[in-house]
Amino acid sequence: MKNTKRVSVTITTEMDEYFTDLAEKLSISKDKVIGQILIPAYEKHVSGIKPGRKDLFSNEDKHIMKSLYADGFSMRGLAKKFNCSVGTVHKIINEHIE
Repeated sequence: MKNTKRVSVTITTEMDEYFTDLAEKLSISKDKVIGQILIPAYEKHVSGIKPGRKDLFSNEDKHIMKSLYADGFSMRGLAKKFNCSVGTVHKIINEHIE
């Protein structure tokens, strides 16, 4: 049996309207939308799980890619070497330093 915890979430009027509209569009109950969308998203937020895709390359790989590009490697050559698209290489080389 799955270990479940009760999560308390305050739903504002605006959120209630949003979930009601969403439930109507999906042809399911509002409670199901809240239980399957809102609560899991809140639990992930509280536990520190970040939404979105994980990075394809580590910061070290990105640094190596930028260094090789600065040394004269072409973007196409880097894409072949790192087994990714030219667009991905372009994005990594041109992204701002965090």
